[in-house]
Amino acid sequence: MIRVRKFGTIDELELFLQGGIISTRKIPDRYSGVVGKTLIFTQPTAATATFTTVNNQVDPSSLSFQEVKAQLEAAITGLTVKQRGGALVLIQTTPTVGGGVTITGGTGRSELGLGENSTEAGKVYDTPNGSAVPTVPYVFHAYMSSDNSHVLITQE
Repeated sequence: MIRVRKFGTIDELELFLQGGIISTRKIPDRYSGVVGKTLIFTQPTAATATFTTVNNQVDPSSLSFQEVKAQLEAAITGLTVKQRGGALVLIQTTPTVGGGVTITGGTGRSELGLGENSTEAGKVYDTPNGSAVPTVPYVFHAYMSSDNSHVLITQE
């Protein structure tokens, strides 16, 4: 199946191609109410991250971006947590075609601005120049439109 997607920035396009998941909310000073909550991953590694209290906090139920990053990266092998455009971004540390990041559940999704009711998944896309027969999913064509957005056509 061929899919067409439109992105507002080159950063969004790049993260999509790398299989990243981008939070829908801006990173706050502290993520309130996240302690004791979980995120369940099936990619890059099948594991559950449980957020825990960090010593010397004013609010023991909240964590900073750096604390969330450290706990996720420690719990999920192969996961890199970044901040891009003010949003939390989850990507596979070493992107592999067909791989990516998949969140299938957990109680901390809304606090982090991740989809609450369904599987949240990103996949790494192959390029048509990589081999004689590219691996699905792969990039078929990309261009910049007249409104300065980035259009991506993929084979899924």
